[in-house]
Amino acid sequence: MSSTEPHPAEPGSGLRVLVLEDNAADAMVAQAAVARAGRGTSTVLRAETVVEALRILASDTVHLVLLDLNVPDSRGMATLRRVRGATRCPIIVVTAEDRPGLDEEALDEGAFEILHKGKLGAETIARLLRLAEGQRRTQELLEGTERVAREELRRSEARFRSLTELSSDWFWEQDAALCFTYLSPGFAARSGGDPARILGSKRWEFEEVVPASGAWADHRAVLEARQPFRDFEQISTRADGTRLYLSSSGEPVYDAAGEFTGYRGVSSNITVRKNAEEKLAQLAQFDAVTGLPNRNLLQERLDHAIAQAQRRGRGAGVLFADLDRFKLVNDTHGHDVGDELLVLVGKRLKACMRRDDTVARVGGDEFAVVIADLARPDDAALVAQKILDSFAAPFDLGGKEAFITASIGVAAFPNDGADADSLLKCADVAMYRAKESSRNTFCFYTAEMNARAASKLQLNTDLRRAVERGEFTLHYQPKVNLATEEMIGMEALLRWQHAERGMVPPLEFIPALEDSGLIHAVGDWVVAAACRQLSEWQRAGLQVAPVAVNLSAKQFRRRDLDQVIHRLLAEHGISPALLELEITESSLMADPKDAIRQLHALREAGLRISVDDFGTGYSSLSYLTRLPLSTLKIDRVFVNAATTEPASAAIVKMVIDMAQRLNFDVVAEGIETEQHVAFLRQHGCGQGQGYHFGRPIPAEAIASRMLRRG
Repeated sequence: MSSTEPHPAEPGSGLRVLVLEDNAADAMVAQAAVARAGRGTSTVLRAETVVEALRILASDTVHLVLLDLNVPDSRGMATLRRVRGATRCPIIVVTAEDRPGLDEEALDEGAFEILHKGKLGAETIARLLRLAEGQRRTQELLEGTERVAREELRRSEARFRSLTELSSDWFWEQDAALCFTYLSPGFAARSGGDPARILGSKRWEFEEVVPASGAWADHRAVLEARQPFRDFEQISTRADGTRLYLSSSGEPVYDAAGEFTGYRGVSSNITVRKNAEEKLAQLAQFDAVTGLPNRNLLQERLDHAIAQAQRRGRGAGVLFADLDRFKLVNDTHGHDVGDELLVLVGKRLKACMRRDDTVARVGGDEFAVVIADLARPDDAALVAQKILDSFAAPFDLGGKEAFITASIGVAAFPNDGADADSLLKCADVAMYRAKESSRNTFCFYTAEMNARAASKLQLNTDLRRAVERGEFTLHYQPKVNLATEEMIGMEALLRWQHAERGMVPPLEFIPALEDSGLIHAVGDWVVAAACRQLSEWQRAGLQVAPVAVNLSAKQFRRRDLDQVIHRLLAEHGISPALLELEITESSLMADPKDAIRQLHALREAGLRISVDDFGTGYSSLSYLTRLPLSTLKIDRVFVNAATTEPASAAIVKMVIDMAQRLNFDVVAEGIETEQHVAFLRQHGCGQGQGYHFGRPIPAEAIASRMLRRG
């Protein structure tokens, strides 16, 4: 580069950053980070209070705000709301708080992003400066558009000087009910404001009001205080459906006796400028054919999804979809029909996604999908398959049916890339692999992910068929009194007899039931099957022992769970005392307050409740004392190691002692040796189950251990 050529601007060159922070040390950290990221070209303004920040925003140009929620004159979301009402530039919340739900609450209040103190590095600030730079350029572009709009409005004013809705300036009066009466242009100058000569009066109650200082309630307070106001924006819909935008200013009016009679002012028609701004924003971020986000907005949404995933320790996914043989549609039916098909494809893609996901058209017949908050990379396969399934139905093109398929590439954050560009490239590569292989399919960026996805989809298909074909069955494992080794109950365990593979291990198919959503149907089947078996045993004259069934986390969260179980018990004539529900410790602690409500409803229905796998989760003892439980089941991991590992032995003894003090029964799982039995008896454990007393066996086999009623 020669010495006469201009040097490219540094990131954030000329930007003005406001730091609202009362802590001097934290403010210095933020200022230093901005200085490093902007290489000395950005100006940092500091405020210690909201009042000071509002003064700076009112008198100075600010392109980015770094805001601490808690300052001397304001705390929490109130701080964010007050600053948000005074500026349109991006606001970044920088906080030391780490409470659940804080990020979502701040985003709902208008924050662009939430950062935690201690993670305010130059790289992060550089990204934020680039964001502010983009915002500034957009604003400059809008201001240019506004100048053009003003010139057009000036020409319009010269052509239309009459009493029409397109007049640029309208004089008006306002009564105590806050309704506007509009007067003829220039009327005040001709008549001195004599109401007797009002022409074409009309009263409008505006649908929407957007005063520069805040909401309509704020403006009403100004009116009631009889204060002048400026640049108060109003929106109304004309009879033809178009929207009219006015900017109004007004002064209070008093009669000869000094009594307040209302307001008088002038309104300017800013419809042209507003429409130009909306059109510019639409063209900048949305596809002209489908109305979907374009590549620019897709990039922004993907950046946001990645930032959210990083904060939450979650994942995100990108699907890149290309329509198969779309050129044939254009060549056969013309580009208008092709555009119609693109619109329908966009609608069908959106119907497959959640509200927080993004569907975009990136060009031609290519679409992209951003999957926010992805629990596991494998889950993206479920979304891709859902899209392919939706394309199986024909598209209606003016009364003619058209069938079209898609090839989809899948990439996942963070496995396949750490930024938006990398993920989009990986998804694009994977899409071409799908198109080269067979079309009408999806392909992950990595072969390993492809294999896992294919296996998972096959398992889900087999599980759905298992429900339809009745391949599920229950096996029963005895639960015994450790003192007498007499069977006092049993646990019903789900088993899957696959038509080709034989008996499938529960650890393989239970998680798949959870992921696919089949757990609700299968869980209801388990409870119904256990009740039906109890009824059969009773009719056979056996002394039936209580049966415990496991509830999944999703089942436990059902609001009507107690009603469903009560109905099944009544349907089969089973006493609630014969059915026990086992719930894992982690399911209870996911939402302890809701768990308390749910458990009380179940106990009121007469059911016993056991906490399964106790010791493996993170129970709060304060909640444990409030849960209406019957039994704690010590996890098999601790029981197996109790005779060889002092730490496990201590945990088992502690759980037994705690259960006894809380008046809970205690059951030890995984008992395999006589040494386990002796240890548990020695320390007061009353009940147990495990291979030492019997493996899970079919219903007809367990019945032989029951006594017949005399």
